[in-house]
Amino acid sequence: MEDKRTRSDYIREIEQLKRVNKHYEKIHKELVKFIENEIEETDIRIESGHNFLGNSEGSYTLERNLKYYKKALVKVSKKIDELERV
Repeated sequence: MEDKRTRSDYIREIEQLKRVNKHYEKIHKELVKFIENEIEETDIRIESGHNFLGNSEGSYTLERNLKYYKKALVKVSKKIDELERV
């Protein structure tokens, strides 16, 4: 079967792919920034929770849950970095 696309068809397809790529690059940057901000905010929440609740059980529970959340964010961030290198 013969390919019947013209040169202009190829050019249109390439331009479309460039636009799509640019769109996903923008989304990627926004996602990375969101994750970085969430990690920073989680650190702040851990500290402020400890300051507010002291050494209570609630403080321990809050800190534990926030640390799990932060650990998950770091894993996602590392996975994004790995995929970015490919």
